[in-house]
Amino acid sequence: MHQINTSRSKRLYLYIGCGSDRILNFTHMDYSVAKASKNGVKVKQPEIFGDLRSGIPVLNHSVDLIYTIHTFEHLTVSDLIDVLRNCRNKLKGG
Repeated sequence: MHQINTSRSKRLYLYIGCGSDRILNFTHMDYSVAKASKNGVKVKQPEIFGDLRSGIPVLNHSVDLIYTIHTFEHLTVSDLIDVLRNCRNKLKGG
């Protein structure tokens, strides 16, 4: 898994399980490259390709905000707990 370079001076907003959604100023992560269009309009690939269950390839305590929608219901309870712990570790303190 390739690690995203993060800088303390730049804010990092992470959208995990983004599918074909894109949000301005967010870094997007998804495991599927098949979702390359939304409503017939081509979208660029996510910056991070990977499965949340295998971790999030950013430094611990480097993320300002993590956003997701319609993602957690696809995980087992055990995987969800692991993913939430991983998300907590990635978030900056405070």
